[in-house]
Amino acid sequence: MQDIYISGGAMTPFGRHPGVLAPELAQQAILKAMDDAGVSPHDIQAIYCANVLGGMILGQLIVRDLGFDGIPVYNIENAC
Repeated sequence: MQDIYISGGAMTPFGRHPGVLAPELAQQAILKAMDDAGVSPHDIQAIYCANVLGGMILGQLIVRDLGFDGIPVYNIENAC
């Protein structure tokens, strides 16, 4: 088994964000977490996006403009 490490973390503030779409909030948290970990998009080997009712390919939609080219994006959807 290969060791897995979480090197950074971040979140956006709880509350209402008028005019800001959920993918934008996710992008903000992703960029802050990468900054916290001191990594670039080229250091990331895979992306996992978990959501409820976010729609198909949500992970791909969230990260498409962040420079994560050629790595797998896994979408996990669950409800109840």
